[in-house]
Amino acid sequence: MTLRYRALLERRLGGEAGSVVPVLFWKHHPVADQDGAALCRATLDFQAQFDCDVVKISPAATYQLPDYGLRDAWLGDPIGRRAVTATAVLAPQDWQKLPRVDPGRGFTARFGDCVRMVRREVPREVPVIITVFDPMIQAVTLAGREVIAAHLRDAPDAVAAGLTRITENTVELITHLRGAGADGIFLACQYATRNDLA
Repeated sequence: MTLRYRALLERRLGGEAGSVVPVLFWKHHPVADQDGAALCRATLDFQAQFDCDVVKISPAATYQLPDYGLRDAWLGDPIGRRAVTATAVLAPQDWQKLPRVDPGRGFTARFGDCVRMVRREVPREVPVIITVFDPMIQAVTLAGREVIAAHLRDAPDAVAAGLTRITENTVELITHLRGAGADGIFLACQYATRNDLA
């Protein structure tokens, strides 16, 4: 018997040796990643083509911008990179003004909807995960690299306050996505060392 999907993943993660390893790869779906139903369809089409052992939903890294009243634009490249057209943080005090973002409302809610739709279509034995971007990626998106680098140098307490709010929002988002049916998250991390923003 050849193990697949959840059973294979659980056995390998549990340390059991075997000749077969779980396979997971993904791509971004520019434009579709702006709508829950379209992202669901693109994700399911990709899974139907490649039959990975885990289904991964890939929202755009700028997913939180509309909930802060900001916009971005797709750069036209196949990996889905988007350009931020305005930032939420200009001055150090702006970090302390970042709002709570309710993951069940607004733009971010589309990703919970997407998880629910994918989970309905994918058999239970196939794990479903979704990318969540770590708080520092979100902070850089909200401020821009140059601004956050200057604030880290000149107003680190203000940045810390902003990161606390973003982290709270991220924890709420993960809880919401798990409640929508995600088996787990893929935590995307960038800017993980001090040198990244020096």
